[in-house]
Amino acid sequence: MKKSFILNAFENIINKFKSSFENSIYFKIWNKIMSFFGSFYDRSLTAHLFNNKDEKSYANKCFASSFLNKIFSLIYKLFNKPLNLCLKMFKNSRCNQIFSFMMENWKYISIRYYSMGLLACGLVTLALNYVIYGTLNLVWVILSFVALLGLLINCSVSVILNNELILKYYKISFFDTPKTKEFNNSISLSWSIIVGALVGGMYLVPKLQLVFIALIIFCVILAKEDILIFSAVVLFPFLPTMVLVGIMLFAVCLKFFKGVMLNNTHIKIDVFDIAVFGMICFNIFGVLNSKQPIASLKIALVYISFILFFFILKQYLAKGKNFIYTINCFIISATAVSGYGIIEQLFGLSQTTWQDEEMFEEISGRVCSTFENPNVLGEYLLITIPITLAMLYFSKEKKEKLLYLISAFMQGLCMIFTYSRGCWLGLMFSLAIFFVLCSKKVFTALTAGVFILPFVVPQTIVDRLLSIGNTADTSTAYRVYIWQGTTNMLKDIWLTGIGLGSEAFNSVYPRYAYGAITAPHPHNLFLLILSETGILGMILFTLCIFSFFRATGFVSAISEKYRTISIGLACGMGGYLLQGMFDNVWYNYRIYALFFIIMGFAAALKYLARREAE
Repeated sequence: MKKSFILNAFENIINKFKSSFENSIYFKIWNKIMSFFGSFYDRSLTAHLFNNKDEKSYANKCFASSFLNKIFSLIYKLFNKPLNLCLKMFKNSRCNQIFSFMMENWKYISIRYYSMGLLACGLVTLALNYVIYGTLNLVWVILSFVALLGLLINCSVSVILNNELILKYYKISFFDTPKTKEFNNSISLSWSIIVGALVGGMYLVPKLQLVFIALIIFCVILAKEDILIFSAVVLFPFLPTMVLVGIMLFAVCLKFFKGVMLNNTHIKIDVFDIAVFGMICFNIFGVLNSKQPIASLKIALVYISFILFFFILKQYLAKGKNFIYTINCFIISATAVSGYGIIEQLFGLSQTTWQDEEMFEEISGRVCSTFENPNVLGEYLLITIPITLAMLYFSKEKKEKLLYLISAFMQGLCMIFTYSRGCWLGLMFSLAIFFVLCSKKVFTALTAGVFILPFVVPQTIVDRLLSIGNTADTSTAYRVYIWQGTTNMLKDIWLTGIGLGSEAFNSVYPRYAYGAITAPHPHNLFLLILSETGILGMILFTLCIFSFFRATGFVSAISEKYRTISIGLACGMGGYLLQGMFDNVWYNYRIYALFFIIMGFAAALKYLARREAE
């Protein structure tokens, strides 16, 4: 397809600007400065620790790996035979044969058959509802009407999706061979009507239809357990905390059941896994040492669920196709969250709860999107924006690059509307590092752009940035008082801490508080770790973070293919930790889950890079 005149002209302007910029004195000076400092970094201890190409895997030799495999082998011997006997009986059943057929062929069955079943179900349900209650259920009226329209479509889901104009243009294919499976029309339609009528008849028993649907979903998950892992990663910004915990725990249990109890899968772990497992010990210690053990136990159970999910997520993402597909959907999810936040701002739905209204009266409000707090939303975007930019560099197709660029723009715009100063600083820091490592030209252009920012940035943003450190702002003063009180408290409890959670913190903190300022946490991640678990917790946390950055550094050193993604992950985590200097980034459960999801991405990427190198 030929480019339009406008696109050609736009591309020529960009190329001319790029050429003149690269030949400018400003760019040449910056390039020499960066090369000078880069040579120091290449010889530094930091480069040796985090970019060591000679790192070896001790997965098959370490004591922890052999110890775990002995335990899992014992479990396998105890449970394998009775479980296989039950599974054999189920596999030979007629019910399983029908279910297996549907799992393999649902996408190739004509929509007309599904519509006939739904119509039969709807009509029977409406009839029973009218007989019992004398009314018609609006939901089933709509579903029945949709089913009538579906009778007009005589092709399968695979045909529709693979021939969709937009998907076809962007070369996205859901199924390898789009087709419609042929059946005997009269028999198939009869079965559709019978099954639909039986499901509709379940309306006689309250909630039985919901139980039937839940049972189908449960069976699908058992057959395709990776759906749970994928759903947890992509949908966690939209899910309630306990639903997310349930999905992750179910996925962990299912993987353990299939991998250990049925197949005696050999577990391979490395130093990164041990460091993450140390965070489980971190939480257990935070309960055993707690001033409020019951409250701390509830928090620890949620946290440990997220940490355990890391191990199965890493295994799932270790397949290259799964990694790219999941990270793309992760970005789509972040774009949806950002879009919602932008809509809040445009339609005046943002909130003034988290700002000093007297000092920042010109700010109409701060957006929260699917999170409860603008700072929490900012912490989420701190992670997603560098990853989106990394995929922009990783992609080779111009059309894909355009989509990533739009996504990054929306996330950046939403970040602005959070008015979170700590997150802004974290993002500027992470983007600076990202462009230094990935594109010195872009970084040099950005440094030039800094000089014109005061003339183009809205005054509300400038005022918000200049207020950093201003104790006249109640938010800043509040944090300073809490940090002072927490520092005083740490003089007495630095060795062991006081346990996990707000209840444990508030059982001790008021005795050290400045100006009678109360708080649920220290508003600083590192002070939080020291106050909850003492110096032991800080050591375990440091080991976990060190392992993360060592993994991303290892990938960037040995893999040209995955280098930009590893840098994006590292920069996102760097910005996240910088924001941790100004707030407790673990206060929201879902952001705590995000921390270990990113850990899972890094661990899987390390495996993919090593496999590519070998």
